[in-house]
Amino acid sequence: MTFRSSALPWLLACGVALCATAGQTQTVGNVGAVNQDASSEPATPPDASLGSGSQPPGGSKRKLTLGAGVVQREMVQTDANGSAQIAFTDRSALNIGRNSTVVIDKFVFDPASGAGEMTTTLTRGVLRFVGGKVSHDTGATIRTPSATIGVRGGVVTMGNDPSGALHIILHFGSAMVQTPGGVVGLNRSGFETVIPPGGAPTPPQRVDPATLA
Repeated sequence: MTFRSSALPWLLACGVALCATAGQTQTVGNVGAVNQDASSEPATPPDASLGSGSQPPGGSKRKLTLGAGVVQREMVQTDANGSAQIAFTDRSALNIGRNSTVVIDKFVFDPASGAGEMTTTLTRGVLRFVGGKVSHDTGATIRTPSATIGVRGGVVTMGNDPSGALHIILHFGSAMVQTPGGVVGLNRSGFETVIPPGGAPTPPQRVDPATLA
């Protein structure tokens, strides 16, 4: 099985767009990896099915550069050769593959208490989430057009295969996958659930080694 975005390995030469929301200046993370030739792209229209997480509310486009600060309600887009990594203040990370659109809906973290909250939306492409302090303590949430994934202290990869089915792969920790057709928990490393277009998630099954490679 090959992901439609061909996003592994993650960090390749890329063209990346990041849309900055006007008036939101609190930095929640930084660009940890990106090609120096990254460029801005137009934002996609809002997706009503994803609610407020589908697009930042206005704002200007800017070039994504190594070390640049990232704030809440920003949308990262990559092209056919693109990939990027966003590192957060709690040591969480988003590895964003090719042909992908990701919105950082909400990130709140108090280093003193360790409390926090994180919600991210993947509207297309491939995303690997590496959990930090927030996911280990209270869990993090990742939304897609077909599922909502709760991640607890883990590492999860998700992306679509050529048929359009969404694969959610657990590498570490645990994840709860919720769709209108059912709920599936992932608790074993190297297992996945697959959500066909318009269908329910499959029971956990071992991932094809070629996919993990």
